[in-house]
Amino acid sequence: MLIVAVSYDFESLNRRIVALQNLGHAVVPASSLESCINAMFTGAYHVLVIGATVPRADRIQIAKESRSLRAQAGIISVEWPGSDRLEQADITIPAGHEELLLDAVRRFQYRS
Repeated sequence: MLIVAVSYDFESLNRRIVALQNLGHAVVPASSLESCINAMFTGAYHVLVIGATVPRADRIQIAKESRSLRAQAGIISVEWPGSDRLEQADITIPAGHEELLLDAVRRFQYRS
């Protein structure tokens, strides 16, 4: 699957890229709002992963843009404990639980 992964923290983004690639997925990384929007415009991605380090206003804008561009693409939101849930997300994962994120990606993989 083609996955767009956005995080404003380079270390967590790099760890996420490696983990997803190890499962055989192609990953388009984004480290800013602009790079994420550009990545969504240029690819026929299957899943969008929004990291917990992305500010709420950007998360909402990214998710809405994703629904507009590729309504069928899944949205996984990684969120800090106690933060407001991103309404547009199909699946919400608590930050720091990468194994749950990988399980969520697998669920989208088997939907296809």
